Amino acid sequence: MTFLVCHNSIPLKLSEYNVCDLDLCELLTVTVALLEALAADLLEYEDLVSPDVISEYGSLNASALNIRSTYLNITLIFYEEDLGELHSSTFCIRKTVAEDFVASFHFELLAGNFYDCVHYKNSFQVFDCKRIPSGYLLASLTAIIYRTAKILFFSFVTKSFSKFVNIFVTSMETTFTYDKTVTGRNFIGRKAECAQLRDILSRGLNVSIYEPAKTGKNSLICQTLFEMKASGLSFRTAEFSLLNIRSMADYCIRLISTVVGVFASTPDEHRAIVQEYLGGTSFSYDGQSFAHGGAVVSLTDDLKADDLRAALNLPYRLAEKTGTKLLLIVHEFQNILLTEGPDTILNIYEEVVRKAGPRQRELCSWIWVGSRVNAMKTIFEQKRYFYRMVQRVKLEPISYREIENHVIKGFLVSGKVIDNEFVEKICAILQNNIYYVNHFAAICDGLSRGYIMAPVVDESLQTMLAIHQPRFVAAMNELTTFQLFLLRAILDGESMFSSADVIARYKLNSSANVRRLKDALCKKEIITFTEDDKAVILDPLFEYWMRKYYFNI
Repeated sequence: MTFLVCHNSIPLKLSEYNVCDLDLCELLTVTVALLEALAADLLEYEDLVSPDVISEYGSLNASALNIRSTYLNITLIFYEEDLGELHSSTFCIRKTVAEDFVASFHFELLAGNFYDCVHYKNSFQVFDCKRIPSGYLLASLTAIIYRTAKILFFSFVTKSFSKFVNIFVTSMETTFTYDKTVTGRNFIGRKAECAQLRDILSRGLNVSIYEPAKTGKNSLICQTLFEMKASGLSFRTAEFSLLNIRSMADYCIRLISTVVGVFASTPDEHRAIVQEYLGGTSFSYDGQSFAHGGAVVSLTDDLKADDLRAALNLPYRLAEKTGTKLLLIVHEFQNILLTEGPDTILNIYEEVVRKAGPRQRELCSWIWVGSRVNAMKTIFEQKRYFYRMVQRVKLEPISYREIENHVIKGFLVSGKVIDNEFVEKICAILQNNIYYVNHFAAICDGLSRGYIMAPVVDESLQTMLAIHQPRFVAAMNELTTFQLFLLRAILDGESMFSSADVIARYKLNSSANVRRLKDALCKKEIITFTEDDKAVILDPLFEYWMRKYYFNI
């Protein structure tokens, strides 16, 4: 039996265990065996859970681990005949060992390969059948253990699972993750967006994704790429950010360094690529710069238009020569507007993308990601750069039911219960923003024990507001009086801002002034306008704070 251990979706180590001949007739015994192997090989080095492993008795059923809350997901691939009558179900056990704890095990069928076609739960798809051999089934086993205690594992007798093919184990510490990118079971909703992004990339097209910060853009990309890898697709990614880029020279150096790093690993390989593909330009290999800051090249002269073309063509040429599918992910792409002569730069950029050959376009795709919605709209919608060369993936709000299920199950992991009405209240305030919902839930989790009451919910919301209030106050302090008047009109539900009645009631002065105010608030990324010209405040928590604590509506 082979299993791959991952932490935050990053593979750590591949280990072999000769247990295929064992009669694994107890589902929880399998879990214990995997946890022991995980502890023995990795916990001492990776700090996923406590490294103190107690296994004095030799028997799997008598083994115990000192662990904190742990979420263990095992994907099983096994022969159909071994399934018997086992079906999707959830098993829960409660036992006192030093302290109360709950070990919850959930088994669910995901897919099956019949006649070289893979049937998925609730849908039908066909993919590389080598991933699931014919006649085999794919299932998911989730084990959730919590409360700090010496946890003794008990058995639940099921059908034999002795013919495993592969087991992939993922261990994580928390359900409510809001401070980093998430994939797998922590990734909530967005199935349609994942399918759309995967379809676009598989066809060799370019993608734009622009949504406010902390709405799940990076998680969507990571989840999609994870699913593409799992289905057998082969590709490489070159990922970089323009967060601190203010010149086109810096952009080119970062692009070149990132792309070269994908195809080369040693200084000699770096130098060879630069000499072959960037010879005759102002770029030269800079080993000293690479040793200190990671930049593979430096400029020997001022950046010229041909230098920019050479840098932008580099990923196409390398992908074509190596036959490698390359996905270029550019974060904070809107910052290209902050460079010198952005229109000239974007015109050259568009020219390079348009002139790429069929094979180059098939192998190389750009994913332009931005968190300043209105700036990205300027590039792709108002000025229409990359017209008909890019498709936007728009993130729709995650449904309340999916968030409700996520929150309630997340609290159950730590032995807590929250009423649906509290979840509904918070989702209404936060407009189903998964970042804020997870942030709230994590605070609530830390403040509560057992049944979560209204005072805990209110205190958690106030704590989250206190964390974010300084930036809200700073944003309001930068607004003029007229801009505040327009914001108040938006919060009051007005839409005809240029009408004489609205201008008079909110003291907006004139229709020309209204246009200037709308542009100013858009540039500050406080509001945006939908296709039907409806004003929308981009940050739901900011909107709630303004209503309740600034304007006292």
